[in-house]
Amino acid sequence: MDNSTTQTRGSTVDHREQQPADLRSVTCHSVTARSGDNAVAPQLIGCSGNINFSVNIQPHNTGLQGSSGSATPENSEKHFIDLHRTALIERVSNVTAILDRLLDRRVVTQRGYNEIQSESTSQNKMGKLLSGPIHSGGRRAKDVLFEILETQEPFLMEELKALRK
Repeated sequence: MDNSTTQTRGSTVDHREQQPADLRSVTCHSVTARSGDNAVAPQLIGCSGNINFSVNIQPHNTGLQGSSGSATPENSEKHFIDLHRTALIERVSNVTAILDRLLDRRVVTQRGYNEIQSESTSQNKMGKLLSGPIHSGGRRAKDVLFEILETQEPFLMEELKALRK
């Protein structure tokens, strides 16, 4: 079997003469996702061939009011992290533990981690974190930071969330 064929439920499917839309007929037995401190990894089980898909992962149980349950309500353009940037820079004290978790979840690289850790104050570290890897990582990075802040700085996060009501 070459790269242009796949095995699906005992039958060989030849994709060389099919249009790209026909590839959607490749059957998967199940799709699962694992969530943990270090990774969120979708797994395709019982699938064959080249399969492209996208996954939109949202933080769960963020404690925000409203039905969306995400760090950015649907009617708002700014993310929670952006709305409270100044307060986060000024008040987050546990930056090393936060960086460790961001490194584990691959939001920051080892090089970025080292650069941020070289800063002398928590405020400088948070400022560099927010303007560097969190900014460049976009919404996903902000969502991950939001989840981590809820566990590492719970009282600060409760206070900031209360300001939005």
